Amino acid sequence: MKKVLFLIICFSFGLNIYNAECNYKELKDLNALSSYVETSYRYNEDSKNFTLVINNVPSTLLVVINMETYLPENNTVTIPGFNFGDNIKIYVNSSSEAACVNEYLRVINMMFPYLNPYYKDAKCVGHENLEVCSNRFLNYKISSNTFNKLIEDDFKNSINKVEDEEEIVEKLSIWEIIWKYLKIIGIPFLLVLGTSLITLSICSVIYRKVKHGL
Repeated sequence: MKKVLFLIICFSFGLNIYNAECNYKELKDLNALSSYVETSYRYNEDSKNFTLVINNVPSTLLVVINMETYLPENNTVTIPGFNFGDNIKIYVNSSSEAACVNEYLRVINMMFPYLNPYYKDAKCVGHENLEVCSNRFLNYKISSNTFNKLIEDDFKNSINKVEDEEEIVEKLSIWEIIWKYLKIIGIPFLLVLGTSLITLSICSVIYRKVKHGL
């Protein structure tokens, strides 16, 4: 009974020390540090899987993935062996080196992509704008039917675009023809109209002079 009482006193004393060191400022600083944690991955050609790389992890932080705890080395956590399409949660907690020990700070959701078997495929010639043709990795698993459908749709869109452009050119050509006819008909008409007005003006002057005996 005395041992149990002693353990309770020690535990309570430890909590008091912990509470004295772990305050709002410490938690705020730890949360600020966790916000800088960044994730990336490397694809391993030999093993055909991914290595997770977590940067900006100081010694006061640690990460937990699938119930496994990982401590940083030189502010980096490196974990190999992730497969295509793996979806994981990365929990960022405070470590034993922090004033606030084992505090949950944030979670990062991460999904590893799929290898794109149609990357730079022969059918992609002329369709390089498509994601399935330009990206080696995709966030989804693509089938041959989906790939062929994307190529077919892009081909149809290209044809429709060309037809629209030809229609615009055709319409412009018609207006150009109309404008040419207007210029052909209009210029002589303006010349005749101008000549007539000049002749009429001269005749009017002569008529007034004759009328008044000038």
